[in-house]
Amino acid sequence: MTFLRKKGSTDEMHLKPGVGASLDSWLTWLERGRADEIDLGLERCEQVALNLNLTKLEPTVVTVAGTNGKGSSVSLLEAILLEAGYRTGTYSSPHISCFNERIQLSGISIDDHLLCDAFLTVSLVEGAEQLTYFEFITLAALVIFASVDIDFVILEVGLGGRLDAVNIIPPDIALITMIGIDHTEWLGDTRELIGFEKAGIMRTGKPVVCSDKMVTESIYEHARELSSPLFLLGVDYYYEHGDSGWVWWTDNCLLEELPEPILAGNHQLRNAAGVLKVVDLLSETYSITEENIQQGLKGSSLKGRFEKPYRNLNLFLDVAHNVDGAYALASNLHSAAEVGETHMIVGMLKTKSAIDFFRPLLPIADNWSFISIPSTKASDPRLLQDALKKISKKARSDCFDSFEHAFDSIFLNMGIGDRIIVTGSFITVAEATAFLQKRLFYEHKMAQ
Repeated sequence: MTFLRKKGSTDEMHLKPGVGASLDSWLTWLERGRADEIDLGLERCEQVALNLNLTKLEPTVVTVAGTNGKGSSVSLLEAILLEAGYRTGTYSSPHISCFNERIQLSGISIDDHLLCDAFLTVSLVEGAEQLTYFEFITLAALVIFASVDIDFVILEVGLGGRLDAVNIIPPDIALITMIGIDHTEWLGDTRELIGFEKAGIMRTGKPVVCSDKMVTESIYEHARELSSPLFLLGVDYYYEHGDSGWVWWTDNCLLEELPEPILAGNHQLRNAAGVLKVVDLLSETYSITEENIQQGLKGSSLKGRFEKPYRNLNLFLDVAHNVDGAYALASNLHSAAEVGETHMIVGMLKTKSAIDFFRPLLPIADNWSFISIPSTKASDPRLLQDALKKISKKARSDCFDSFEHAFDSIFLNMGIGDRIIVTGSFITVAEATAFLQKRLFYEHKMAQ
């Protein structure tokens, strides 16, 4: 499957950074020739991985696929394993504040030096294969993981699963989170087709955990074909709210009075339940205690997941960008205390269904601010406003050319108890995060 494929030009190849180049130089080089590429398939990655002797990693590998909940699940699993004293390497995307966030060693973002060395290593053996942006950085992450002494590697699928670059590495356990309708131009427009793509991360005889209660037949079928044990939420493991905390159990294990995950949101219990089943399977080989689980649930953190980054500013950042994410956000907003108005700041990609995204949020939002975001795939704010008007003639809305202008307009007129919700894409949250950090730093300096 080939979409948006752009070969790097000869001039760009001549400008390839070398030994001692900065991370900014490498990222500029990658983004100039490859950032818009999506070319699903494993052939190029497999060939370069073979050249790098990267066809198998020594640490135990857990691969996470799904429409929503991947990043949260990676973060929760990492936190529990770190509490148990194990060394981890995690690979996830996209980032919000800093590129280095994508690759972490034992919970710490990779440093520039290691990352640049890995980029150089991949570039020297890439040859004529012309990897895509995501393939290149995936292989760089694998180079890093192969070069350090770690116990676990946790890989988050970028798009789909079957043909995603991380799938060149066979997982010891596969975790499939919620299956929803998204990226239909690449994965298909039904849950069955999308489930088939996610199921592609399975390996013969290796366990698979699914944290979506409505499992697709395509996932069942693929697990049967591979004789892979399939562990399902509501069938093989369960969770529910308890009088004190929450409860998770299987036929032979009961965990009571578990703390709510520090990751905010009602849906995070479902993500945590799937992660605990992965931990249950790992505990057959590794020592992981209930105390490790308790502390890991309380210690996991991830930017942009119904995140309230500032104590004195009633603002939430949420990377919801599809209909299931919008419903989860709506549920969280209903549950959160609110006495004033809700101001939505939304920037989206034109590949997403704006109308479907807006519907679950309509009963909550008092007004909408649509913004431009820095992407060639960004939706024009006026088109987002038009989409809103198709489903609500009464909804109040404005358009702005940046997050800064939208925020300033709202902030100057906020009433007591009002809240600001920033959502629609990872890029929107990244723009908000960068602006707010600069604004608060400036105000702090001025106050000194």
